Formats: sequence, C-alpha cells, structure tokens
Amino acid sequence: MSRPGGDSGLPSATVIAELVSSGMVDPLYFARKCAARIAASDGNEVITPVPPGQLEQVRVMPGPLAGVPVLIKDMADVAGLPTTCGSARLPATRPARTALAVRRWVQAGAVVVGKANLHAFAWGVTSQNPDFGDVANPRHPGHVPGGSSGGSAAGVAAGLCSIALGTDTGGSARMPAACCGVVGLKPRRSAALMAGVRPLAPSLDCVGPFARTVADCLLAYRALAPGGQDPPRRKLSVIVSGDGISAQAWADLGVAVRIADPPALPAEILDIFAFEAAEQHRQRFAEDPARYGRDFQQKMAGAIQVSPEAYQAARARLRSWRAEVSAGLDADAVICPTLGAPVPGTDVWEPDVREHLGAHCRAHNYLDWASLAIGNLLISGPSWPDVARLAGLFESAYGWTADCEPALAASPAPPGQGAELCSSTPS
Repeated sequence: MSRPGGDSGLPSATVIAELVSSGMVDPLYFARKCAARIAASDGNEVITPVPPGQLEQVRVMPGPLAGVPVLIKDMADVAGLPTTCGSARLPATRPARTALAVRRWVQAGAVVVGKANLHAFAWGVTSQNPDFGDVANPRHPGHVPGGSSGGSAAGVAAGLCSIALGTDTGGSARMPAACCGVVGLKPRRSAALMAGVRPLAPSLDCVGPFARTVADCLLAYRALAPGGQDPPRRKLSVIVSGDGISAQAWADLGVAVRIADPPALPAEILDIFAFEAAEQHRQRFAEDPARYGRDFQQKMAGAIQVSPEAYQAARARLRSWRAEVSAGLDADAVICPTLGAPVPGTDVWEPDVREHLGAHCRAHNYLDWASLAIGNLLISGPSWPDVARLAGLFESAYGWTADCEPALAASPAPPGQGAELCSSTPS
C-alpha cells in the first residue's frame, strides 16, 4: 500500500511469516531489527522494551504470525514486564500471566518486542503523556498521533513492529490509525479477549490490531479470534457519509451506494462511558487527585458527577436506540471519515479536542459494530465479515487514496513541546 512519507522498511507480516516458516531467515531476525529501532527511537512510542537477553530466549512458535514482531499497548499484561497503564504516578504491576489476546498472538508465532506508550489509563485522544513522554507522530511531525493507543499506531508507522495491539472504547484504535496513516480495527466486543487487559469502561472496551495494510490487519485479527466466518460473496450495500469520501469509488467496486447521515448517538447515552470510567478510579482519585495528570483530573471531575440513576437510564436508552438503529438500517455498512476534526498540533489541550476528534467513532462502540479505519476512511457495520470484505475490496482496488488522508490542524507547535504545554495548561 503506497502512501506519502516513506516506508517502514519492514516486509508485511504475511511475508515475514512466510520467510520464517520456510527457514529462509532466523525466527528472531525481524524482532532483533525492531528492537534495535526501538532502542534508537526518540519518539516515545515504547514504555518498556523487551530486554535483549530476554528476547534471545524467545522460542518462536510455528503459525500464521511466525517471527512477526509485535508491540502491546501497556494496558495489556505481558508476563514478566510491568503494566503501567501509561502512568508512573500509580504503582505498576508485574503480572505473572499474559493477557489472552497476547497469548494468542504468541501461540500463532508472534514475538513481543515491547509495551507501547499511550494516553494515561487509555482515557484521551492525543497520547500526550507527561510521565513517559508524548508519543511523536512519525507520519505527521508536529501533530499528535491520536489516542489513546498512540504508541501502538506510531510504532507500526515508524517500523518498530509489524503489528501492534491496541484498545478501543470510543475510537482509541481508529483515531490513531487515521493520525498515523495505518490501519486500525475495533472488532465487535469480546469479553474473553479483554482478559488480562485493564478496563476503562468495561461494557465498551475492545482490543484490536494495528497494521500497515488491511491484509495484515485481518491476518492479525484472525489470530486473535480464530474460527471467524469467511467474508460473504453477495452484493453489499453501504451508506456513504461525510465530506471527502468518494461515493463513486465504492460504486465502481460493485457496491450499492446510498448517501445519507450515519446513526446519530443520543447525548444521554454518553453517561455510560463517564460512569464506568469514573468507577475504575473513583476511590484512588478521591484519596489523592494529584496522582493523576491534569487532563485526567479535568475529565474525572465531570465523570464523577454522573449518578447511578443516570447510568441506568442511559443503559435503558442504549437498548432502545440499538433497536431503532437495527430496524432502520438498510445497508450492510456505513462509510465515513474516521476523524471528526483535523489532526491536532502537539500544543493542544486534550480536553478541548476529544469530543470533536472522536465524533465519528464512538457510536460504533455503543452499537457494538465492527469498525475498521484505513487511515481516515472508516468502514463500520454490524457484521464483521461484511466490514472485512469491504475493507479488502477497497485496498485491493485503490491502495492508499485521498480518502485515507486526514486534514491537519494549522500551525502546530514544534515537535517535543507537547508535554510541557500539556502540564502547564490550566484545567
């Protein structure tokens, strides 16, 4: 998939697995290459690299990801490595057991090369991190990489890994994919795959992969969730919504196209996220708010105001809204831009942009739709096989197009200033 800004220098995950499986390269060859790049990087993509001695002890399993180097968002446990959740202000844990999603990748042959940086506690859209350093955007320097899985997306874009694991509660995988020029997937929810992953809002949280291509992203997801259905071969229909998205491109693929607005998320349903996110931190926050970053403090101050009664009312409204959308949906998928605003510069104050940046993404978490971002092109729908087929058709026909490119905010601050500005901006 050709795109501006150069190449990662790594073969695709599919090619790496073929080279390793055929015995043409050492199983750890590409992992060592990525480890060296991580050590040399100044982009703060990785919080904890796998130590060289530990990497050399890895026994690579045969499988579809044989020898593929992967980064894991530091919300998911990897045995023997600390889980920080992107914060140095609360004690990190050293888990004895690896999260199920990571185990499945390792069992498929993947090699973990590190724990990726993120917006602290996965609650934020910029990956500005005052504790571990702001994640740099390798595709658009001077702009944020998106969040909260910014280190995962930036790691793929910078060639520090071939695939990466992220989480998505309201766009946390898809927004970074758009900002960094890669592919990011929010699958339908799986409570099983969240085992060993720290929650943000448990009823909305998902894990999903990043990759440089749709084909690699689908390969990575099949290893996470084996036994999925094959994509259907019937004619598919889509709703195309939003400026900058070419309806004709989809019609030329043989897809039935209708131009319309996507399902609109009722505002009161957002109380579900606020209440559940507040619950994860309520006691510790009450004891000492200063242990949290300033943008977190501002968001938490609002979230803790949501009452249990408002939460239950929001859940009832969600049930009725899902039924309304299901009854009225006359297409297999909705196509729209991933981002609801231009990619912010590094001088941004995160609470000022979070609602606008994620405006197109969060509804799919509440609907429990599959949603895949090819950069700034978002394909979402209730059936994962339909979404997967549409994404594959688009990549095969067009590769990386103008539809995949996000707008950039003007006059970004010079790279490296974000942490200082973030920590000094009034809440």
